[in-house]
Amino acid sequence: LHENTYLVAHSLGCPAILRFLERTQLREQLGGIILVSGFAKSLSNLKMLDEFTEGSFDDQKIIRSAKHRAVIASKNDQIVPFAWSKDLAQQIDAAFYEVQNGGHFLENEGFTSLPIVHDILNSYFSKETR
Repeated sequence: LHENTYLVAHSLGCPAILRFLERTQLREQLGGIILVSGFAKSLSNLKMLDEFTEGSFDDQKIIRSAKHRAVIASKNDQIVPFAWSKDLAQQIDAAFYEVQNGGHFLENEGFTSLPIVHDILNSYFSKETR
């Protein structure tokens, strides 16, 4: 894990990465994280996932752990409320990207790739080469 490491997560992978970052002693800051349909609190419709969001996250450690941070959310996500992803972006001082009709970015909603992630990564890489 180093400055050229970028972690990308979707849905439940987002709080998993947040816990990893707050509990891991990194030798150096990561290049960045991109969280798609991210959340950091209990989902009322999926109580079985509460163990992943119990207790608060160490937002400042997460911020220090990754140079670049982004959260992508869809206005019509039926699983993770849009406002919760937006709140997460504010908590970890991340750039926030809003998608109008992405749902939960699932294959059965028409997503087999997510070009916005590619674009965000490219923007980070271009900043690094300047």
